[in-house]
Amino acid sequence: MKKIGIDIGGTKIKIGIIEDCNVISSEIISTPNANFDEVAKVTCDKIKEMIGDNSPISAAGIGIRGTFKNGLLYDEVLKCNGVSVEETFNKYLPDFKIKVTNDANAAAVAELKYGSLKGSKSGMFVTFGTGIGGGLIINQNLFEGANKNAGEVGNMIMNSYEVSKYRNGNNNYESLASAKALIDRTKKLIIEGNNTSTKILDECNHNLDELDAKMIFDAYEKGDELANGIIDKHIEYMAAGIINLIVIFDLDTLVIGGGISKRYDILIPGIMNILNEKNMPILKNCKIINSTFLNEAGIIGAANLFDN
Repeated sequence: MKKIGIDIGGTKIKIGIIEDCNVISSEIISTPNANFDEVAKVTCDKIKEMIGDNSPISAAGIGIRGTFKNGLLYDEVLKCNGVSVEETFNKYLPDFKIKVTNDANAAAVAELKYGSLKGSKSGMFVTFGTGIGGGLIINQNLFEGANKNAGEVGNMIMNSYEVSKYRNGNNNYESLASAKALIDRTKKLIIEGNNTSTKILDECNHNLDELDAKMIFDAYEKGDELANGIIDKHIEYMAAGIINLIVIFDLDTLVIGGGISKRYDILIPGIMNILNEKNMPILKNCKIINSTFLNEAGIIGAANLFDN
């Protein structure tokens, strides 16, 4: 049966008509810079346009950024300060069943049902993008925690005993191992080190405002010395958090997702090398693999929330 899958981010909203793990059609729209009611309205307008009149589709699953408390969403970017996502969407789709979870949780459901986490008893999906999020699988079921926030691993404090620094987002996993952290660290090293000969600058046409993670990896593959050091250090940061997750949850599978996962051919061997260097048998019990559905995991998993 076809359902709607929605993935709501800070800048883009992806909407798909989904049947099982198949994306029948999908659209991407910009996230309105307005209140959440407007976010719901433009999303529902696009859904109505996609499915047309008299459609049998009557269910929409939503994966969304932010933090939940007592069923209400809080997120500064989406201008939510205690909003019921279900009620807001039902204003514009009154005949639809609506189900909501964290965006990384939704992606984990896709991987659990049809992808890289299928059959996992203790698995995790970790998405490395602008931030870092995660979805935790226990006994082949999504574990959401008390408020649907389980798996928000980007908030782990990584390398400081000064916990007060965490208030500013310093020294947490996200500030070290996200794609944004990779880009910010690269810009800083180029500017402060006056590294004008690096191939990274060639990749972005000497405009650091245009720099993205792909360009850094491209320079790495071309043997650029600065890029090599940056990527190697980033892999270390990624591996540090992954080690924590494996030993806490005794994971059998950890799936890497998000935009940076497109370079799994570089990242996963590097991470595995670090894990294999540790004399910890528990690390050898976990396989680290790439997402099956990449950027479509969110909408596929959201549509399948009704079956989870």
